[in-house]
Amino acid sequence: MFRKTLLSLSALAALTASAFTGSAFADDAQTVVPGATATVAIAPAAMQPKGQAALQGVLDQLLQGKTDFAEIAPMTRLNLLQQQGMIPALTMRLQGFGGLQSVSFAGIQNGTEIYDVRFADASMIWGIVMGQDGRIAHIRWKFH
Repeated sequence: MFRKTLLSLSALAALTASAFTGSAFADDAQTVVPGATATVAIAPAAMQPKGQAALQGVLDQLLQGKTDFAEIAPMTRLNLLQQQGMIPALTMRLQGFGGLQSVSFAGIQNGTEIYDVRFADASMIWGIVMGQDGRIAHIRWKFH
């Protein structure tokens, strides 16, 4: 049996930021973490990924220019939407990459599920942490 660790979102931000240092996320990465006092469960690395369908839903919405993001926890969604111009710029950039080809699980790094996202003309790395409610509590991406 494993033990779950609960972290505040600010502690989670520090943890996941340090997880990406020296990795593919180190430069030109974007991250969205709300400044709330809510807690998020961090699953041990041995567990299977749970966020692929949620990430796929977010990517589909971005490509369609929609911002419902039901797959993202409310505080994270609010923080994401409040960042002026980020969503339209990201949408435009993703649409310029051609059709979405695949979203492949690449591993778990310090509790963050890492995905290789491939488009017709580009690829990206996305990292997500799933909350206990089954929605994305933390999201990060990097262009190649």
